[in-house]
Amino acid sequence: MNPLVAAAASAGISSAAQKVTEGDFAKKAIIVILVLVAAWLGYREYKKRKEQEQVNNDNSIVTNKNSKRGLAKVIATNIRGAFNPSGYEWLINADGTSNKNIDYAAWQIKKYQVPFDYVAQEYYNTYNDNLIVRLQKELGANQLKKWWQDTGIKPGSVKQ
Repeated sequence: MNPLVAAAASAGISSAAQKVTEGDFAKKAIIVILVLVAAWLGYREYKKRKEQEQVNNDNSIVTNKNSKRGLAKVIATNIRGAFNPSGYEWLINADGTSNKNIDYAAWQIKKYQVPFDYVAQEYYNTYNDNLIVRLQKELGANQLKKWWQDTGIKPGSVKQ
């Protein structure tokens, strides 16, 4: 075989092989992207269902009128939301406090006669943080005194 023909043929084969490889790579990249998008969408759906399941569980606990603990968990969650309006844990000390939500939590404790010990325990179980210490950090002395009055609880009667 003529060496020039052989060289041209091998160049053509090499070029064709390169085109096939590039096409395969593009197809594989598209498949990988589609799999990643599907996994992300699946995770979002899973997370959404878990959150809805938690809301349903919380609602079923709260609708039980005999469940002070269920209501204490909801109040503890509302208090944490007042301490951390952004929802970012690392910003809890910088966020500021929603006084409206804190006052609402005090009203709930008094209206539904939820023992503060239950609220403090649920707060600790959920956030691994001492509620009394957090109240002292977030509220000034006068506001904390008013908050205790609004709850109808004497601060000395509360366990740390």
